[in-house]
Amino acid sequence: MGSGTELGRETIVAIITLYKEGYKCKDIATRVGIGVCQVQKWIKKFRDGGGEDIPTPKPRSGRPRKIQNRTSKVIKRQLDKNPTLTARKLKENNPALLQDVSVRCISDHLLKDLQYRSCCAKVLPLLSAKNVWDRIAFSKKYKDWTLEDWEQVLWSDESTFVVSSGCRSKRVRRPKGSDPNDPRYTAKVVKHAPSVMVWGCFAFGGVGNLVFFEKNECKSAQLFRVIV
Repeated sequence: MGSGTELGRETIVAIITLYKEGYKCKDIATRVGIGVCQVQKWIKKFRDGGGEDIPTPKPRSGRPRKIQNRTSKVIKRQLDKNPTLTARKLKENNPALLQDVSVRCISDHLLKDLQYRSCCAKVLPLLSAKNVWDRIAFSKKYKDWTLEDWEQVLWSDESTFVVSSGCRSKRVRRPKGSDPNDPRYTAKVVKHAPSVMVWGCFAFGGVGNLVFFEKNECKSAQLFRVIV
């Protein structure tokens, strides 16, 4: 807990109670879960007050937090259930809790306080129930294979590549009022760009050569055996 964080009433009571029972500051800090300096600070306030009443924290200066702990827990619970929620959507879904909170404030709270950063979702293949069971069956079938068995296996795959340069990220600078359709300010795209299929393989001894297929060429199992 940082030095600038105000302690709750229950924590302060626990500090003073343990102090009265004879615990040292280091032991109190370990039991309560705060820094030793915080413990020493509240014990000093207790002594300066006469050693009878439990000291209370002074109200903090500045504007109070817009998002309280209860609201923060609600936001975190909703994000854990649906990570695609945006700050704007959270505000729309919780009008009673966030009606006086700006979208920017919610966004800052997500990043700085809850440490939920926005990032691109990792792309993974969509697996059907059959795909899952097939993978499990494959794993069980070959789980007892030895290294010598796997040395006899050839792994292969193919992929199609579009032979065209991308232009989605191309940026141009044009003067205000100019024609956006001017050829100087446009990027050319091909509607049906040419593509090529590439086949490759690897085994225990290393990788094989890449094989390029012509368009509409048959990629049969017999052709693969010839290539290998």
